[in-house]
Amino acid sequence: MRNIIRELIFTLLLLFASLVFPVITPFTAVLIFIIQSYYAGFGNMDYTLERHFNFQESIQFVRANKGLAIGNGLVFVWLILLGIGFLIAPPLSTIAATIETVKAIEKRS
Repeated sequence: MRNIIRELIFTLLLLFASLVFPVITPFTAVLIFIIQSYYAGFGNMDYTLERHFNFQESIQFVRANKGLAIGNGLVFVWLILLGIGFLIAPPLSTIAATIETVKAIEKRS
């Protein structure tokens, strides 16, 4: 619930800012795509993080591994945009996030 609220707030702020400052409008779509990717990747990583960390530690871990979250989320969102991607995106990105998150946790230890 926390992440969806934050994602919506950031997205709405960007949309509002693009209405007030039309100069940033071309960049708004890219920034919203990155925000959605981050939170989608966060959600995919969270399945693994729930088994290893408490709530606050999970947030800190994802903040320390933003690239991993955004990278995973980019593939997830991109696949969803494809016509048939909604069938393969959830399991594929969750498996990829689990593999990479476990590797990152092992490096951390």
